[in-house]
Amino acid sequence: MRVARVAPVVMWLGAWSIACAQIGCAQGRSMNDAGSGGLDARGEDATTLFPDAFIPDAPLGDAPGLDAPPIDAPSFDAFVPGTDAFSRDAFVPGIDAFSRDAGRDAWAPDAYRCPCGPGACTTSCGTSGSRVCTDPCAPICAPPSESCNATDDDCDGSCDEDLGGCRVGVARAYHDSLGGHFYTTSAAEAVGGGYRIEIDPFFFVYPSPQPGLVPFHRCYLNRAHRLYTTDAGCEGSGASYEGILGYVATSPVCGARPLYRMSARDDHFYTTDAGERDAAVAGGYLDEGAPVYVW
Repeated sequence: MRVARVAPVVMWLGAWSIACAQIGCAQGRSMNDAGSGGLDARGEDATTLFPDAFIPDAPLGDAPGLDAPPIDAPSFDAFVPGTDAFSRDAFVPGIDAFSRDAGRDAWAPDAYRCPCGPGACTTSCGTSGSRVCTDPCAPICAPPSESCNATDDDCDGSCDEDLGGCRVGVARAYHDSLGGHFYTTSAAEAVGGGYRIEIDPFFFVYPSPQPGLVPFHRCYLNRAHRLYTTDAGCEGSGASYEGILGYVATSPVCGARPLYRMSARDDHFYTTDAGERDAAVAGGYLDEGAPVYVW
């Protein structure tokens, strides 16, 4: 009976001795030691014999049977911002690789694959806008709100729309007895001194200087006749300078239209209607072109 009991024990000890010799028990090593003569934690034998053991040198996610990562190893759902270099212990914001060995692009959020931050940018219509990073990989340049500056700030194809007081209307009046045309931004002036209003407003000008615009001067010739010109010297006509009617363009910017100019003796006639211009020329006025543009 004693022999029968000892035999299984001897057999068990023999098996244990063989296993222990394979994994380095005689040298007092643990299963995770990586010195020479012991098991490499990344080796095939270690993962086969101890599938539940943590393998510290393996890339995250590559170790089979990973039940408990070390304390300083991040999880796959979290990252550690503020680091400068990626390792198995920290996630590096700003680079594509979440794992040092695999998973490029797969783990890096868009915010880090496509760095984007607020700042100034140039819009599609050339104005200064603000960068919007709703989609970091496809930021947009948001245009500014429209302001009174003879510019299409918000890139909608119109300038200074719906801005009350940005432009002022010019009334066209006529003196029946003296036969002179009069253009003014003052409704009271348009009906004084024998004038009557023909159209109000006839066109619009800017009341103050704006980028790209020029002053439109008003010069008194005689009786009911005036000259309107971009020349502050009244074109050497000897007329009395009366000031600036408003600010106008010299090209069709912001939807401006040409202001045709004609003259017959001392009467200077201005219109934005090409048909009216043609009729006036047919009636004896001299066509002097369209030196300015108005709204």
